[in-house]
Amino acid sequence: MLVMDSFGNQLSSLVSSIASGVVDGLKLKITVLESDNAGLKSSITGLESKVVDLEKKLSEIEDKNDAYEQYSRRNCLRLSGLTKTPVESTDSLVLEIAKAVGANLTIDEID
Repeated sequence: MLVMDSFGNQLSSLVSSIASGVVDGLKLKITVLESDNAGLKSSITGLESKVVDLEKKLSEIEDKNDAYEQYSRRNCLRLSGLTKTPVESTDSLVLEIAKAVGANLTIDEID
């Protein structure tokens, strides 16, 4: 009985010591993981902010690009329904169409 009590006390002490060591190790690991998690959250917040800024700048660039494209086409006119010929001069076709609709257009006015 005396041996059983002594062995039981030692076993209980050993289990308690092991459990305490495991719990302390887990607490340390949790602390490290929480710290890493906070750093990653901070990085994500910064990256999200950069994405929003870049999307805004991209939108501004696209708007400017559209304006430039429209400006570059300010003298353009698309004609459709014309029959193609093997040898055609677009300038003469434009002058013929202008004459047909009653516009007074010269070759110097065509870009």
